[in-house]
Amino acid sequence: MCKSNLSYKTSSSNLKKHIQKKHFTVTITFLESKRSTVVTQHKENSQNKESIDNDRPSTSEVSSVNCVEGRTALVKSSTNKSHQDQTRVDNYFRVPPKISVRSKHNLDKKLLGLFIKDIQPFSVVDDIGFREFVLALNPSYELPSRHIISKTLIPALYEECLTNTKTIINTGRTFCITTDAWTTINNVSYVGVTAHFLDSEFNFKSILLECSATDMRHTAENLAEDMKRVTRDWQIENRVIFAVADNAPNIQKALQQIGWRHMGCVAHTINLIVKDGIKNDEILSVLEKIREIVSHFKKSTISNNKLMKY
Repeated sequence: MCKSNLSYKTSSSNLKKHIQKKHFTVTITFLESKRSTVVTQHKENSQNKESIDNDRPSTSEVSSVNCVEGRTALVKSSTNKSHQDQTRVDNYFRVPPKISVRSKHNLDKKLLGLFIKDIQPFSVVDDIGFREFVLALNPSYELPSRHIISKTLIPALYEECLTNTKTIINTGRTFCITTDAWTTINNVSYVGVTAHFLDSEFNFKSILLECSATDMRHTAENLAEDMKRVTRDWQIENRVIFAVADNAPNIQKALQQIGWRHMGCVAHTINLIVKDGIKNDEILSVLEKIREIVSHFKKSTISNNKLMKY
């Protein structure tokens, strides 16, 4: 049995050289783990037994190496052990795994719902609270900037929706068009055109073809040209059998110029009937009294508070 005392500190090179020179019949295999380094060798003699000298202090920088013909063991000092027990530095810098391109695309589309369905401003992605909320939900997802949203994502989604809508419209054989023109309180004129049809499986479909601002006058000629342009863009110009619109003279004349059969809007007709009905003197007198009552409570805070209590 070898009872040589060798210094190894942070390396086992001295031990290895000693074994190779003095005990060349021993085969050494070094295995590294988190807490210790073990030097082992294959058995050459089944009768040899393991022997470790425990008389040496464990806190010393010098370890005792007990070399037997069959096995060699290395006893580590406690100073090395405490050093290896320290927390790894990379545990403090955990990088979240990257998400796939497909997942990124799906999350981007969900984000666009904020602007398409809820009419939120693009600048919401720059809000600190919103960014922290998204980071907490998925640290791997990187929010796109508002410029990417407005210049890239929204136009791409528009083209996708346009392609899908054209595919659906191509399943219709004949169409009914509803149209209306109006002016907002900001004095901006709009014209809307909607197509209604049955698809190949007899499901009723309604698709808004266009709703756009226009600076032209709402004359019959202008309205006729605009409706022909919209239906021509969607390739259904020759498949429209009739159009529903209000009873305004300009729209009726526009439909006659195009050659579409005109059907009056029921809701608009009822509205005209009600307007004529309330022109009765007795009804006008009651309406005037109601206006005065409403005006009083709007002008008086005290009266309005009392009304709210009751």
